[in-house]
Amino acid sequence: MTAEMIRWLHRTILVRRLPMVDETPSGLILPAIAREKPAIGHIVAVGEKVRTLHVGDAIFFNRMHDRRLALPGDAETFLWFQEDEPWAVIEGL
Repeated sequence: MTAEMIRWLHRTILVRRLPMVDETPSGLILPAIAREKPAIGHIVAVGEKVRTLHVGDAIFFNRMHDRRLALPGDAETFLWFQEDEPWAVIEGL
């Protein structure tokens, strides 16, 4: 089962978080404990009543958001939000 196979209801959005950075711009390798979860992700699916966000939009959200969803048969874990929870849409990402 994939995220595209599900018809999301109401104002729900499903987000794929950007991967964590393993090294700094100067080349220093970061240990797992020092890596921060990115607060940016791409929308993979939207509910039928979502008006302001679209599939493919990059969004900025609270880093501590912890509503995770693992779909059966899909190795990836997604985050799900209500339409009014992301802080901003990032243009050109």
